Amino acid sequence: MLGESSGNGSQGGALVSFMLSDGDRKLRLRGAVSLEKTGGRLFALTSDGPFEWKDGKFAALPAPALKAGETPIGLLAVGDRLGLETPAHLFVLEGTDWRVLTTFKRVAPPKGAFSMDALGPYASAKGMTASAKTLYTGFNHGEWGGGLGYRDLSSGATGNVRDTTETPSDGRPQSGVDDNINAIIADPARDDCAIVASGLIHFMASGRLLRACGDTATLFFSYTPPKSPPESRVIDDLSEAFFGLVPAKDGFWAVSNAAVYRFGSSGQPQRYVLSRYEPWHGLWINRETPGALVLVTEINRRFSVNSGTPLIVPLD
Repeated sequence: MLGESSGNGSQGGALVSFMLSDGDRKLRLRGAVSLEKTGGRLFALTSDGPFEWKDGKFAALPAPALKAGETPIGLLAVGDRLGLETPAHLFVLEGTDWRVLTTFKRVAPPKGAFSMDALGPYASAKGMTASAKTLYTGFNHGEWGGGLGYRDLSSGATGNVRDTTETPSDGRPQSGVDDNINAIIADPARDDCAIVASGLIHFMASGRLLRACGDTATLFFSYTPPKSPPESRVIDDLSEAFFGLVPAKDGFWAVSNAAVYRFGSSGQPQRYVLSRYEPWHGLWINRETPGALVLVTEINRRFSVNSGTPLIVPLD
């Protein structure tokens, strides 16, 4: 769907749809850099501006009033409203008008950083809490780690999210999250929090799901595969690496390098192991998970050495 983005849409990819019945493909938009579904509506951002899916096609939306040289970076969900971020503003769509929610000076990621989530490949990973109080930004530097920052939209306070899963010693304060961040979504169970996916495959897999609330993060979920027999030459993974998060009607989907997870209201996920991918009209897909398809992609390939990064597509 989306290609690499330089942050201004100049390297955006194409948005293509596939009919599940016969694989028929149609080019929907060129120069696409961001795709977001919120409030039951589907939106896309291209180098030509924002669009909404209506009556079987994408229709252009009015563009927000931007200053000279100001360029949209991506779309994100602000509760059930659509948000659009630029280097200086966060807009929200109200009816057919864009309103400035906050003004700020965006901190650029470190040189060479790589991040992604639902905003699109190679864009800074972002997530907004349902109460629209905190904006989270994730970074991925491959084998050199990553990071998770926050911005309080009420006070303007910014900083690194503290990792409360670490045990401080010698009276030292808890350090910031240094995971490779791949996706961030609003927490469906807690209005003021977000769910964050981290993962890396570098000789072995490692990753987890975090719950970020304000300036702190706690462990939400992780899965460590059973150890191989002592005589085996297999290098055991530390834990599964998580690459994708997608909101659902009563929870959310998560996908790792080895399985798909469906989190509902109970908090205990259903786990579906990914065993094989099959060719389908130019794509490689997995159909083993009820209610979802999984595509194997080249997203994140440069910074996570694996046989392809999974992308989950809910069917509900």
